[in-house]
Amino acid sequence: MYLDHHTHISGMPSKAAEIMRIYSMDAVHIEDLKHIPNLRSLGHGFTIGLHPMSYHGMSFDLVSTIISEHREHILGIGECGLDTRLDIPRKEQIELFIKHAELAMDMHLPLIIHCVRSHDDIVLLHRTLKPSNPWIMHGFNRTEQIANSLLDQGILLSIGKELLDHRHPISSFFRKIAEYPFFLETDGKDIAIQSLYQRASELLDMSIEEISTILIQHARQVYGTINFNGPTLE
Repeated sequence: MYLDHHTHISGMPSKAAEIMRIYSMDAVHIEDLKHIPNLRSLGHGFTIGLHPMSYHGMSFDLVSTIISEHREHILGIGECGLDTRLDIPRKEQIELFIKHAELAMDMHLPLIIHCVRSHDDIVLLHRTLKPSNPWIMHGFNRTEQIANSLLDQGILLSIGKELLDHRHPISSFFRKIAEYPFFLETDGKDIAIQSLYQRASELLDMSIEEISTILIQHARQVYGTINFNGPTLE
């Protein structure tokens, strides 16, 4: 069984016979939220949050209401986060992020983080808020120094397409990342999750079956027993 830790709705999802996916739902995309019952019936999971790009699209009170409506089955809060590319004041982005973080703490759910050139802020916020629930940096693609600062703070990493680029520095310190619970993800990109497992197996000198077992253990550690009214991850 492959686990795609972070992806997005694109086309018609298929049954989780070989690949179980965790879909990141932006709360402003109401049409995507309508897929949730089908996703669950097919054996997949989902998280809900307000992406920083959607800052002006919905009040957080409404986001919180939507999340609460799915409380019984939601796996995590997010993605949410900080993005320096956006024309939204840093202070306002941080305020919205803290609201997500506090809700995740109150609901005892993992927080899925989108971060662009704001890793120091995320580390500081984690140090300040002292969450007992997991924080997971999705799509991590930065330097070993930044990876170490996040991991040392207890923030987990989910790795995507950069792992397939042999020129990207992440390959040189992936073994360090793998000393902690980690995940692999497609982020909805045009890549196969199988290729990420294959690359991870090469870098860690493990079989794909061993990688699968490890990532399932990580998922249970972070999310608890995973059963989406479909195949149980085991």
